[in-house]
Amino acid sequence: MTGRIKILDPITANQIAAGEVVERPGSVVKELLENAIDAGSSRIDVEIKDGGISYIRVADNGCGMLAGDAVLAFERHATSKISTLEDLYGIRSLGFRGEALPSIASVARVELTTRAHDQLAGTRVLLEGGQVTGVEETGAPPGTSMIVRDLFFNTPARRKHLRSAGTEGGLVGEVVSRLALAYPGIAFTFSQNRRVVLKTPGSGSLLDAVVSTQGVQLAKELLTVKALGELFVVEGYLGKPELARANRGHQVLFVNGRYVKSKLVNLAVEEGYHTYLPTGRFPLFILNLQVNPHLVDVNVHPTKMEVRFSEEEELQRFLVYQVKEVLAGQTLIPRLGVPKQAEQEKVVAGKSPQERVIPRKSEPEQGLRVDDYPQVTNVQRVQESSGEDVYLPQQDCLADYLQGDPVNIFSDLQVMGQVDSTYIIAAGPQGLFIFDQHAAHERIQYEKFLNSAPGPAMAQNLLMPVSAELGTLEAEMVIANILFFRDLGYTLEHFGGNAFLIRSVPQGLPPGEETQLFFDILDNLRGRNRYQVDKLSIREEFLIMHACKSAIKANQPLTRPAMEELLRQLGETANPFTCPHGRPTVIQYTGNDLAKAFKRT
Repeated sequence: MTGRIKILDPITANQIAAGEVVERPGSVVKELLENAIDAGSSRIDVEIKDGGISYIRVADNGCGMLAGDAVLAFERHATSKISTLEDLYGIRSLGFRGEALPSIASVARVELTTRAHDQLAGTRVLLEGGQVTGVEETGAPPGTSMIVRDLFFNTPARRKHLRSAGTEGGLVGEVVSRLALAYPGIAFTFSQNRRVVLKTPGSGSLLDAVVSTQGVQLAKELLTVKALGELFVVEGYLGKPELARANRGHQVLFVNGRYVKSKLVNLAVEEGYHTYLPTGRFPLFILNLQVNPHLVDVNVHPTKMEVRFSEEEELQRFLVYQVKEVLAGQTLIPRLGVPKQAEQEKVVAGKSPQERVIPRKSEPEQGLRVDDYPQVTNVQRVQESSGEDVYLPQQDCLADYLQGDPVNIFSDLQVMGQVDSTYIIAAGPQGLFIFDQHAAHERIQYEKFLNSAPGPAMAQNLLMPVSAELGTLEAEMVIANILFFRDLGYTLEHFGGNAFLIRSVPQGLPPGEETQLFFDILDNLRGRNRYQVDKLSIREEFLIMHACKSAIKANQPLTRPAMEELLRQLGETANPFTCPHGRPTVIQYTGNDLAKAFKRT
């Protein structure tokens, strides 16, 4: 006698499983491509019609299957990838659960044609709605071809939730592009409605795959990253800061060749770009992370799109360090004035697309000399006298925190003047350079403060203390973090109730800013656990605010010596190309850019 519980029939069970694995045509293509890659293919062709809704074909030249295996492959949990539970903890293949083919077959009409390389004849298997309708011997090239027709023909509720054919086709193209980047040694071809829209050479060069999938211009603006750690290996490309986007849609991550999404990795890479990008902009990257399979769990999501790492903190430190190292070694000056229809220069296979805008002195670059430049209009000619009272750090202010003997990359520039008392114009062998004087001085001040020891040394005493009336919550924050405020340079004295006296402020703070910066720090503390403050994070935010408030302002006239000193100090910072907020400090027009603008080429 049985009650209400019953065993689902295989067709219904497969359709439920299909709901987890097969969401849209792109899901089908992903599963079939992963099988083709696992089969050792060197060439994979993908063809779709109507966005993949009516027709999908994935053909490869991999190992193929024997006749018996071709039928068995459509049984649930039939797999050649694992045999025991222990195998789950060392997975090296893309597919392994044996769910993809039966799930796809349960919601479509499927035709599989396959032939093993050592067999004279191939096998064709036909299925409809998960049921085998025919098996026959056939002639076929070595490898496997899978045709999927009429996706979701028997589940109309799912089919009506698909997007337009154009959108679904675009999503399929993204799937092919990502796997082409993960496996540059495989030649991929993607056709849509009989038109080839993507083709990679399969040369083994990631740069070639990037050019084929992302375009030449983007490939030229990428920075190579390749590093070997104790537990991890990372290689791929980072986008220059000017390639940053408004969302994370252009962040591509592979773990052991598998395309995945990882918030941990995204945040680690973004932390490496800290102060290179403004708030709300996200770096572009294409990274392949190699990890010991025993240190990563790929079986935490039905579509295998998420992974879990067992050494998360170590991975985070590794990635942040590597990203910072790559960016610190680059000259990241945005080039302006390039026509939108930029010349499509060929990227030579195997050649790094990195471009150092300012080469070393031993590598002179042809360009216009300073004397070749015409007079620039709307430029204020600066006086040689230095009588104006302009605040700039003293010449030796960087000596305490600069390490080594770095080459000042702006040493060859000749200051020509200011525009609107805000932008400094300079020229050199590599073209015309325009500096934002506030952003440049912000960078100088930020690195000076960042490398100063916290504590009383950062403070300057006030002749007359300044009072600050606080709310109850703010007063609690100050009392709980009184020593932390002292480390920032603020000496505070409780004056009764919610009132405090400010007796010292951070060094270099302009008059009138004593309480404003103090209240800005309190605003940053709001919403945090005031008894467990992230001191490093708060201190860095404070240093950025401090640098901003103590820096030269826009619309402030500067003398020529002041501008020259500003550029000298900027060139000696660790990152002279962006302010702490991520805005550029300098832009460049090369001689070639100017020649194009004046129609000389």
